[in-house]
Amino acid sequence: MANIEVAADMHCRSCEQRVARAVRSLNGIRSVATDLSEQRVVAEFDDDLVTEAEIRAAVEGAGTHGSLDR
Repeated sequence: MANIEVAADMHCRSCEQRVARAVRSLNGIRSVATDLSEQRVVAEFDDDLVTEAEIRAAVEGAGTHGSLDR
């Protein structure tokens, strides 16, 4: 298991929900938490099943500009 925090440009609750659904849809995601006010997505994932790049792509594919934070 691994954790990742991604900065996400979310403007409303709808954006926040869309990002959460996109990340949650990936195989290997164990949990997702979004924070609209902090513009953050935190995910716990199985790094044997999904990569950090795939998670970032899901955030970006949901219409936001994601960048990985360490």
